[in-house]
Amino acid sequence: MNHASKSSTPYTILQEGECITEIMLNGRAKLLLDNVRNNVMPTIMGHHTYKTLRRNTALLDLVESFLSHCSDRARFSAEFMKQLMSKKYRVGIIHIKPSGEVIKLGNADVLKLEPDDVVLMRRLRGGGGFLDGLGLPKEEGDMAITCSAIGNEYLTHVYVDHAWRPKGIYININTPIEFTGGNILYIDLAVDIVKRWSSTEARVIDYDEYKSYVNMGALPSKLQARVEKLMNELLGNVHRLGEECLNKAKELTG
Repeated sequence: MNHASKSSTPYTILQEGECITEIMLNGRAKLLLDNVRNNVMPTIMGHHTYKTLRRNTALLDLVESFLSHCSDRARFSAEFMKQLMSKKYRVGIIHIKPSGEVIKLGNADVLKLEPDDVVLMRRLRGGGGFLDGLGLPKEEGDMAITCSAIGNEYLTHVYVDHAWRPKGIYININTPIEFTGGNILYIDLAVDIVKRWSSTEARVIDYDEYKSYVNMGALPSKLQARVEKLMNELLGNVHRLGEECLNKAKELTG
């Protein structure tokens, strides 16, 4: 039994017995929980997201004590989020797979961090390997520019070299993006779209992995419908999204 649990893939039945299911909550689900909790005590919108990776929540407790004296909960919550973001110069990017595996993509420099406009830059390690999904060698000085927004269901990554010459675009489809106070957080939905900058062709990758999660019953039908619709929309807009992201980053860095 112990050996099987270590070597088996996710969702493998080890033995018949009590069914225990682990549920990963996305940003929308956490917002619903915020609203339920608010029926009992003052709860800021974003409460459960903020607590996702934090043990010390003294700041949240203090803010929610003020909320009890405020009639506009939505505006108060939005201002709290805005203030949290305005103090950040670096943030982490945490990518959670449907299997429960947590992947930390590393820390990124903040070029812009606002609820409706997130622009980040990561310096990649050169000296071997390839850029994800593009089959292009990773070289010293390469960078990844990431653009999105809180609540968005995809991230646009543009890979550039040391002179900011674009190499390719990688779009990650995910659950609505959350900001925990120090990290960008989302659940990856496996399917991604890639395009070399010089190519006219964009393609979907990891679709088989996505379908494996669907077959396991790990992704509800409503989520599957959103993924399929978004995938088709993004395929025709990859280059435009990449250009917009790159231009934003260039403007922000002067």
